[in-house]
Amino acid sequence: MAYHLDWIELVCPYCKGELNQGPARAGHVDHILTCHPCGRAFDVVCGIPDLRVAADPYISIEGDVIKGRMLESTSEASDLEAMARTYYHITPETPPRDVALNLTRLRHAVERAAATLSSLEASLGHVTGARLLEVGCGTAPMLIATADRFPYRVGVDVSFRWLVMAKRRLADHGLRLPLVAACGEALPFRAGVVDTVLMDSYLEITADQEAALGEAARVLEAEGRLVVSTPNRWSAGPDPHIGIPAGGLLPAAVVNTIAKQRMARPPLRRLLTAVGLRRALQRAGFEATTVELARVSDAQLATVGPLGQWMGRAFNRWCAVPGVRSFLRVIGPILHASARRA
Repeated sequence: MAYHLDWIELVCPYCKGELNQGPARAGHVDHILTCHPCGRAFDVVCGIPDLRVAADPYISIEGDVIKGRMLESTSEASDLEAMARTYYHITPETPPRDVALNLTRLRHAVERAAATLSSLEASLGHVTGARLLEVGCGTAPMLIATADRFPYRVGVDVSFRWLVMAKRRLADHGLRLPLVAACGEALPFRAGVVDTVLMDSYLEITADQEAALGEAARVLEAEGRLVVSTPNRWSAGPDPHIGIPAGGLLPAAVVNTIAKQRMARPPLRRLLTAVGLRRALQRAGFEATTVELARVSDAQLATVGPLGQWMGRAFNRWCAVPGVRSFLRVIGPILHASARRA
């Protein structure tokens, strides 16, 4: 019998064969999912199916699950921020400055996701439908922000530990949505099961952009829509991962050296230009491709002070000038894209 997680059927990420539930072989495992065609088996831990074909580049699969289980054990007695503090306590290699910054981001993630969604819609039109898949959902702020736009939502992330925290964030908002540990390059879903795929700050860090876009096209129904938000490689603004000016223009060796000097992990990413993003979408078989410079939304303006609001409104005014708009699309910080499956 096929295995369903809430409203969506899960399949083998390798061969797309049907999964069947079986008894657990270890105390920390809820149950086992076995693929009948290829014989592979996958654990379900903390209520989250682990269908990854590769590890998070920063931690092994085993280490990720161990940390996720530790976080799960604290979830009933801790709030989300306390869970995150526990994570950084057991991950001492994270520099204190990054810990403070990440905790602030975690605290305001839902508001930031809502602002991003508002900005996406200002660039690309309404983002709405029936069945949404978010690839790279992290701790699920966007799954919460899209609650009034999609009745059915599912989140995928390669980081098991973040999904444990995502489950807690969803519960805090009275939500219980399917979450799956999986790679965007090998999605464990049937073809054509969703009408919208959202990738927010994901495409630049995935191991294989071509495979990830191909999988997005596969799981979309005919005329289904892919929505992407990704940093612009040619941006003159702060680097999206380590904050140095125009970091996307610098050689990777320079960026990595600066990161190490700051006691931070060198970022593993491949930033795209507007032209590169459009070509990648077209190579993946998408049509009606639109790549726009991200405008500053009213929701984003509300999060900054008077000077930031003035600069944001000035930026939006310049974006409305055709010649200037073309130039800003080259050097602007964030790219938004929309494309339809053929």
